[in-house]
Amino acid sequence: MANSSGVIPLLIKSMDAVSKTNAPSEIDKIIVDLLKEFTKSDIAELFVFDSVRQVLHTMSQNPLTVSMVEAKGLIGESFLTKKSNFYNHLASEKYYDKEVDNPYSTKVKSQMIIPIVEDDSLLGMIRVSRAIHNRDKYTIQEFELIKSLVTFLIKIIYIMKSDTVKGRYDSKVITDEVINTENNLEKSSSNDEMMLYFSNTVHDIRTPSNSLYGFLELLEEEIKDKRIRGFIQNAKESALFINELTSSILNASKDRFVQNASSATNVHTTKFFAQIANSFSANIAEKDINYLIYIDPKIPKEISIDEIKLKRILINLLGNAYKFTPVSKKIVFAVKYDEVNIALDISVLDTGVGIAKDSQKNIFEPYKQAEDDTSEKFGGTGLGLSICAKYVEELGSKLKLESEIDKGSRFYFTMPIKIVDETPSFENFVNLDKRITILTNNPECIDAKNIKEYISELGLPPDMIQVKNTIAKDATHIICFQHKITDKLLEFTLDNKINLMLVEEKLFSLGRDSKTAKYNIISKNTYYGDMVHEFLFYKKKRNILLVDDNKINLILLEVMLEAEHVNIVSTDDGYAALELLEEAHNKKQAFDVIFMDEHMPSMCGTDVINIFRSFEKENNFKPILAISITGDPSILNDNSRVYDKIVKKPFSKADVLGAIA
Repeated sequence: MANSSGVIPLLIKSMDAVSKTNAPSEIDKIIVDLLKEFTKSDIAELFVFDSVRQVLHTMSQNPLTVSMVEAKGLIGESFLTKKSNFYNHLASEKYYDKEVDNPYSTKVKSQMIIPIVEDDSLLGMIRVSRAIHNRDKYTIQEFELIKSLVTFLIKIIYIMKSDTVKGRYDSKVITDEVINTENNLEKSSSNDEMMLYFSNTVHDIRTPSNSLYGFLELLEEEIKDKRIRGFIQNAKESALFINELTSSILNASKDRFVQNASSATNVHTTKFFAQIANSFSANIAEKDINYLIYIDPKIPKEISIDEIKLKRILINLLGNAYKFTPVSKKIVFAVKYDEVNIALDISVLDTGVGIAKDSQKNIFEPYKQAEDDTSEKFGGTGLGLSICAKYVEELGSKLKLESEIDKGSRFYFTMPIKIVDETPSFENFVNLDKRITILTNNPECIDAKNIKEYISELGLPPDMIQVKNTIAKDATHIICFQHKITDKLLEFTLDNKINLMLVEEKLFSLGRDSKTAKYNIISKNTYYGDMVHEFLFYKKKRNILLVDDNKINLILLEVMLEAEHVNIVSTDDGYAALELLEEAHNKKQAFDVIFMDEHMPSMCGTDVINIFRSFEKENNFKPILAISITGDPSILNDNSRVYDKIVKKPFSKADVLGAIA
């Protein structure tokens, strides 16, 4: 990378050169040379996005064109997600495609990809690469610095795409952001030997993590049980989290890692907290601890948070609660929405060993634990809580503690949030004509009370919810704990058309036989608020079919739709899509919406829709809402009449939700 004293003059020199030419190829060379010197890279490319042809292309004398119709490779992932990233072990990355990501067939080791985005519209992309002979790997400091050039490069792309240069830009175009980043870089220091050690060690962790994720994907395809698939998805999230951490750690100093690597991202609130909580469910259940998870159903549907920091805080706090809570005791994880202060009240409570008053004042200091022999008894370095306290402070809050020896501990904090979608995660009940019996021999059990709290929060009066050991005469819905399930009960609910949900008291102990498989099942020691809501809610979910042979695209669509009241099925094959559409009609579970890519194995998207339209007409079925998700410009002209709506790649969440509104 350019030395500290040379970065600003280098930018000024480049902009001065740009101001003296109108030729796009000459401007391209100026910027490529700038990027090479700026990052000490062997290869640098400035791509301009042609939204009509759906291609990324350079404007050099020997132009390179990369089609985004079938967006492949790491550059395809960045194109679809509009996210920047850097890779120091390029060929080992999951989405790496040699033809797309290394078109020059050189031995490329490291790469940075930065989309150039303005008002959520993609204008172009930077890609810089270092060959294997280059000993240096990209650092987070370099990554952040090159991202700060985006504002400048937006102007450059507008100049290159215009017929003549419409404006001149002097040194004042260098933003405070670039200067501040450069000043921060001057202050940073690193130990090369230590970072080499960390880099190699972390890479050794990431390699088996990638394999784990791959095996989990294969397993997920084979498992049909919805609950088991949910746990597999949680395990995949954990594997992805390991990859996020390792990618951030590579070539970053230990002290500067989180500060530089993490940033605010938009998350589906309930899913984010539920996945973290459920990742402990199996271990906690195995230890025979009562585990209660409460996530406020009124919490905003989508928020912007520092995902990595918050995830690490909660994993540390829940991990400690698990470690220090004995058999048969209790752990409660709660997330409540403070609507007045626009904040989340987050707490982890346990009835474990507790912490003495004298130890509490030092508990958030590095290498401190509650007792002198705690480390020997339970393991650990004593760093977890100090890290949590530091991160909570960086999130604008303070980690607090209430504790008493042999009675347990409660760690809690109130975190301000930025709301992206203020819609409550779950809609209130409109139809209040329900009488619910929560059937258990232990009316004081924590799960029965928790279920009742969820239902009450969604607008059903408490007197319509009874926790008892017999069925109320006017019951319309029964939530029955496993120890109360009998053949007589199952027959009674069928004969009287009473809706029944079962609560299994040991993970995956129900649903294996024909007697219970057809019922709604939730598990103790897991998050079940979403399934309780679905069981009682009147509104029919829309069935959506996603069809695309690009796995990145499918994942992206699923993430964008996950907070909606929908059922999602996906496939990567055109013929399989047609079979799924017809099969759904035969089962009277027709799809309401289909998102269809054009270029598919076995059958193209347009043919699938045309054939299915004929099937609908023959059987007088309600037409499906057909939405083309395409990078192929020919769709816009040749086949637009086949589809109800067209969403062009790269699409935003607003595009997708607008199409199904």
